[in-house]
Amino acid sequence: PAMASEGGSGSLQEALRNVSQALTEHKVWENGKDTIFEVLRRAILHGEQAGTLDGEVTSFTRIEEGWLFLIEVRRRHKTRRKRVAECVQAVSTCPHWLQVFV
Repeated sequence: PAMASEGGSGSLQEALRNVSQALTEHKVWENGKDTIFEVLRRAILHGEQAGTLDGEVTSFTRIEEGWLFLIEVRRRHKTRRKRVAECVQAVSTCPHWLQVFV
């Protein structure tokens, strides 16, 4: 998958496209989950800081995949639990991200 450049935060849309691919393709998950997680994390934190997090993604499918990815990373990688919690805390303030559970 195309990854955001190391220097930039990357777009949340792009990060979630990579998440979607990782969830559907085992090889992408195995080879890219760490980078995909870090790109997603940076995009979430950048969006939170800029106040644009809720408006960046309108696809509930992508948002649901984002939640599933965060949960799976947390489940499989104990060392990333604090970073996952940081992401969850940021997105849990956004109505679009919470609407997935309704």
